[in-house]
Amino acid sequence: MIVPKSFVLGGLKWRVVYVDALPERDGSYTYGECSSITRTITIARNVNGTPVTASEQLQTFVLEFVHACLITTGYHDLNGSEPFVTAMELMVMEYLRSRK
Repeated sequence: MIVPKSFVLGGLKWRVVYVDALPERDGSYTYGECSSITRTITIARNVNGTPVTASEQLQTFVLEFVHACLITTGYHDLNGSEPFVTAMELMVMEYLRSRK
């Protein structure tokens, strides 16, 4: 699966952008982020100086897409649960890898 450049959720257009790196407030780096304000999923090309593979970018997109779905549907409590979001991301990735 190829990461889309944009998609629609709840009737609103979201976009996907790539940046060289996504620094955190603590000085570390992250793979991606989801902004409900700008309706943007941002994916890093590099984390801690190491290139992010296409597979890791897809995995990052799926995780951030789950966040976008939860935000759009108003499930803010679940959106704040990274273990829940990660579990959903793992299930979607398993589906994508196993479909025929």
